[in-house]
Amino acid sequence: MATHRLLTAIAAAACAACIVTPGSVTHAAERDFSDAPPIFSAVQSGDVSMLGRRLGAGDDPDARWRGMPLLSLAVLNGGCDNGIVERLLEVGADPALEDTDTGGNALLAAVNLDDPDCIRLLVRHGADPSAPVSGGHTALHQAVGAGYLDALHALLESGADVDRRDRGGLTPLMLAVTTGDSRPVRALLDAGADPCLLDRSRRDVATLAAAAGQARIADRLPPCD
Repeated sequence: MATHRLLTAIAAAACAACIVTPGSVTHAAERDFSDAPPIFSAVQSGDVSMLGRRLGAGDDPDARWRGMPLLSLAVLNGGCDNGIVERLLEVGADPALEDTDTGGNALLAAVNLDDPDCIRLLVRHGADPSAPVSGGHTALHQAVGAGYLDALHALLESGADVDRRDRGGLTPLMLAVTTGDSRPVRALLDAGADPCLLDRSRRDVATLAAAAGQARIADRLPPCD
């Protein structure tokens, strides 16, 4: 059961170059941790005492196994409720460290679990809620595209840049208006997102919404000069 849960979570976090949507996971990475170093076994089993012993023996809190950082594994394996993530952060684990296979990081993993408390914990320990992962989008883009409203609100409360563009030139609001869900649109507007910014084709947000067949959302957007 624990192994299945871990692999499911890894799969949900495995796409860095695209936005993961619920029920549509791409580029799933199922990595076998059975022969990983002992500190990975401690994290996978949720054993805080064993983790403490491994750290005391000098194990690296920023270690990777088959591309995945220890901190990302900790988030995916149990969220932030069992003390493992917090312990790693306390000894200096880097929340920005990316998975070399997927380009994701611990913050993106927390977003993919729609875990607002874990997001806030990571930000308190230095995770940048506005930083793009190697796929080009930010955690805010991920939350919007996947429809994770709790994660979205946690990122906004943590100061995420609402107008940061992804590699394709889209802001989170530009993405949100194409989803058909007005709730992330309203949350982003309330947080100060600019509806009058233009994409690379010189289209504003209302035009993008209309082009996506979201006339109801387009009609409710603030007008642009």
